[in-house]
Amino acid sequence: MSARWLDRGLGTTFERFSLYAWLEGMADRYAFRTVLEGPGDGVAGIPGIHSLPLARRGCAVTLVLEDGPAEAARRTWAAQGVADRLTVVQDTVLPLPLPDGCFDLVWNFNRLPFLDPRALVAEMARLSRRYVALVVPNRRNIGFPARRLYHRRTGTPWPYGDTAVMDPAAVRALLEEVGLRVLEVRWLDVAPWPDILDPVAWLAAMVPGAGRFLPAERNDGYRWGPEGLPYFDSVAYAELHRRMRRLAWLERHLPPRFQTPFAHHFAVWAEVPTPGLTPDA
Repeated sequence: MSARWLDRGLGTTFERFSLYAWLEGMADRYAFRTVLEGPGDGVAGIPGIHSLPLARRGCAVTLVLEDGPAEAARRTWAAQGVADRLTVVQDTVLPLPLPDGCFDLVWNFNRLPFLDPRALVAEMARLSRRYVALVVPNRRNIGFPARRLYHRRTGTPWPYGDTAVMDPAAVRALLEEVGLRVLEVRWLDVAPWPDILDPVAWLAAMVPGAGRFLPAERNDGYRWGPEGLPYFDSVAYAELHRRMRRLAWLERHLPPRFQTPFAHHFAVWAEVPTPGLTPDA
């Protein structure tokens, strides 16, 4: 498997813990058994593993991934003992080759900024018979201006997609436009550090001469492959789980309105209205 498809760094590890806790909480609150995730995968790490906690709870999961990421995902799911609950569709072009209303939940992580937003949301609504969810980067994070400044200063292309959809109100409007009813909006990955580029690269670009005094590479010891994921094993990785709980104090204890500048992502959960029922029924 390509070395680029590894979960590396504290940020990715914390993000996984936050995302998985949210998914498990939603599985406790809403009844769904069949899940579609995609098309594509918007994480810098092992592709196709966001829905692992749902499969571990018995859900049948379909991933829409291209060839390389699909191979990496299959290897990871096999290592976690849930390969029998995985189906992979490798045709990522919309509309997907799947029938209407064939999944209880259709969701994806960080795909909205990279695809036609209206086409993607409409396709997700077509495929779902119950719920649609989107996890999107938060442009109101305190690190967002620093990220913008870095790209203006260095002249490097902006690789993060359409910023217009990186706001809960914009996502709510897209979902309601296709007739879905928004049930919840939640800040995720609420971390005590800004969601910016590598701080070493940022400082080197922003402060003339700083590069001479900064390490060429950073290795914080967080590096996970398919066979050694720490997210579901609180015994073998007890200290890591304790540290993640400590770091998640903002997400656990701050009121939502105060989480906004610290959240790296937000999630919007919507439902497909039952025919014949009014929105308040």
